[in-house]
Amino acid sequence: MGQNNQQFSSLNNNNTNHQNSHNTHSNPFTERISEIKNRLNDFNDESLDNILKAQQHPYDGTRIRGYENSNNNQDHHHFLVPNHDDKVSTQNSSELVVHHLIFDTDIASDIDDSLALLSLLHLPRECVRIVGVTTVYGHVEIRSAVSRKIIQAHEQDLNFKLDIPVVTGSNYPMNEPVVLPCWHSETEGIGLFSDDEIQELKNQRNCFLDRHELEKVYSKQAAEFIVEKAQELNGNLTIVSLGGLTNVAMALKLNPHLPELVNKLVYMGGGVVPVDHDLPQIFERGKEYHCHSCHNIRQDQYAAAMVFSAGFNFFCVGHTVTHSIWFEGPIVDEMRSLSFHRGSNPYANDQIIEEYQPNYLRASHVVGTLLDVWLKHRTCVFHTPIKGTCPHDALTTYEAIFTERFLNYVRGHFVVNEQDGRTCFLYDPNGNAHIAISWKDGMVDHMMDLLQETMFKSLNSMDDLKKFGL
Repeated sequence: MGQNNQQFSSLNNNNTNHQNSHNTHSNPFTERISEIKNRLNDFNDESLDNILKAQQHPYDGTRIRGYENSNNNQDHHHFLVPNHDDKVSTQNSSELVVHHLIFDTDIASDIDDSLALLSLLHLPRECVRIVGVTTVYGHVEIRSAVSRKIIQAHEQDLNFKLDIPVVTGSNYPMNEPVVLPCWHSETEGIGLFSDDEIQELKNQRNCFLDRHELEKVYSKQAAEFIVEKAQELNGNLTIVSLGGLTNVAMALKLNPHLPELVNKLVYMGGGVVPVDHDLPQIFERGKEYHCHSCHNIRQDQYAAAMVFSAGFNFFCVGHTVTHSIWFEGPIVDEMRSLSFHRGSNPYANDQIIEEYQPNYLRASHVVGTLLDVWLKHRTCVFHTPIKGTCPHDALTTYEAIFTERFLNYVRGHFVVNEQDGRTCFLYDPNGNAHIAISWKDGMVDHMMDLLQETMFKSLNSMDDLKKFGL
């Protein structure tokens, strides 16, 4: 075991011991989880290759349904698409509390982060207050600049200054060595900033700087912000994490009590579709389900392993459910018509005309530009017209606010191998990880309707949410 793995084990054990000291009874899965972590390290390269190949299946438009089974054995979890008589999350929208939310994001590559931020800004302030935006992974300065551009456009729409700080976080995973550079679409910032501005932002963060120096100078900015807000709100903070978990893990290193100070951590990733198998009809207590990894976990699997084992009230919204939705059609076309990017080449910045059409919000123009460039990029990648996208992060953000209103979850323990991101799920009805497995009846359409409406307008009151089943 190398120095960093030793450091991870020490930190992980400290966090686990700290969490256990606050439990009224010991967790029978603790030794089992530790054993699984060690065994994951022994997987051969062929197993890893199979896992990675399984990630590359194309979206086929199939919506995931619930599974039915009448057996009521308490050592199994049966999940159904609930009917209207189910006693699950029955509160009315008038009973929703205000969520204070940190939006932790790798915005500016895939469009889904930008769609999520725009929709979030357009939700009623009665249900959510954005405490701040933190950026992570790769070209974080560009990600921060894009976030500010969207927020500033929204402020101009409101004619009101919002107090939403954007804090640039870690561009570098916590584990080392880094063999490959971060993945980028190479369209980050295109359409919104000049080539010189984009290059200047890139130059501020070198993805191959020494990790220890980077920890001293850069990484702690977002982590310190997360800790500060968690302490200030003392149990009323929700973190929605849409990229790697580096910032959250750094915050955990700064304050091991963070899981107690955070209401919940909602993460885009961590699905439970086992490798080489379909989603099981029955989850058996104590059975291991070796699962597909995902891009967000592999951004920093070292951080993911630390955070998943720290004791957060964790909700994971992974591809198990997000691949059921697809955003295309007239609304997407209308947003693209607002784009500042007039050329066909998504990697060129030479045909940019920043003008705003009347009767449309400025923020819709900014995100419409990002959406247009992203779909042009995807068209180049796949050599066929791509007219839509999967709004993974919008769904995750909605679940951070309206938890268990759209999705059904199974509880358990989610184990991440810090070396390569392989994952394993253990079903346990008392586990701290809630993993989304299916949609509630009728909520796919409600979710997509909410997304489409908030692309062009703000919802001003809680009553506006009722038509979306909230």
